[in-house]
Amino acid sequence: MNDPIIISGTEIRKIEYRGHQVVTFAMIDKVHGRPDGTAGRNFRDNRDRFIESEDIITMNQPDEIRRLGFTRPQGGTPASVILITKRGYLKIAKTLGDDKAWEVFDEMIERYFATEQKAPAFILPQTFADALRLAAKQADQIEKQALAITEMQPKAEFHDGVASAINAQDFQAVAKVFGTGRNRFMGWLRDRSFLQANNRPYQRYEDAGYFRVIERKRKDPQTGEDITYTKTLVTGKGLTYLHKKWQEDHPSSQGESA
Repeated sequence: MNDPIIISGTEIRKIEYRGHQVVTFAMIDKVHGRPDGTAGRNFRDNRDRFIESEDIITMNQPDEIRRLGFTRPQGGTPASVILITKRGYLKIAKTLGDDKAWEVFDEMIERYFATEQKAPAFILPQTFADALRLAAKQADQIEKQALAITEMQPKAEFHDGVASAINAQDFQAVAKVFGTGRNRFMGWLRDRSFLQANNRPYQRYEDAGYFRVIERKRKDPQTGEDITYTKTLVTGKGLTYLHKKWQEDHPSSQGESA
């Protein structure tokens, strides 16, 4: 058990299990002002919707149960204890659909579960080295082996990580990652026959998932009417592929300004 916290005027003690905040059915009943057994009953009524290890954690090891401070009312250690994760709490909260439930729900998410480690907000990398570092940090989420970046030359595993981690970006953003200017980068794309003269990718490269073409609208300054135009973006997969090709043509340009 950890330090107490006040939720909607009710004091409960935080429980942390393997790095995550969890709750019990009794804690849910207490903060939501429900009769004892309500959360447990709602759980049993919807048992097939809860996944072990994701929504709930069933503990049956006496040492772990004692370490977290659980005891029977009449004394002794319970044979098992069910812990509810944040995801499981969200499901149980759905069954408590009154004004009080919404009020407590907000406090629980913002204060009780807020101490769980949050993923950092996405920030566009300014160099390819930054992109590789970002991929490494997200290795757990993308279920790839975490690797340390020791040099600018990327490895194959890093390319996979970047392909998953980086959202589609415009030419100027990608040019910064490559350490060059937008015009130089786009000229190279045309010279290598990735782009047509109208800055749209050749169909085979779009079909391969290297580029994404989106539609945008802007106002005609003369008539005020909407004008639809297209914009080409480079995907994460395309960034990986194009970087390999760029290095083939510019082996010593990594990290240099255009």
